[in-house]
Amino acid sequence: MSALILDHTAVDLLARWQRRLVEQVAAAEHDPARRVFIPALSLAAAEEFRPGLSEVVCATPQITIIPLGTSGAYCMGKLISSGTDWRYAQAIYEGRPTPEFPKGRAVATAAPEHYAGTGVTVVPVSL
Repeated sequence: MSALILDHTAVDLLARWQRRLVEQVAAAEHDPARRVFIPALSLAAAEEFRPGLSEVVCATPQITIIPLGTSGAYCMGKLISSGTDWRYAQAIYEGRPTPEFPKGRAVATAAPEHYAGTGVTVVPVSL
């Protein structure tokens, strides 16, 4: 299974038709083993800069929005209180290994420096 998380910077690039990201989303439509995720906080952060973006993203069936659950809120609170920018916190949390994704999920981002030292695999993207 191939899983990719888009942080808020990648969501912004997707909205601007960044070729690689559009191809990832299109591939997920035809291959159930490929999955594209956007953390709820990443979507909220992207919406701040591109009002109306959430409606388009939420209507795209190939993209799964990851809700912010209780354990996630707790862990993100720890990340944020230790200095992590809230806009990146859920992407970091969701990119780490879990029982469902033992190797973690790669995070597509235009700001890879925000993931240094987090243990998350980063896929740098740009226009």
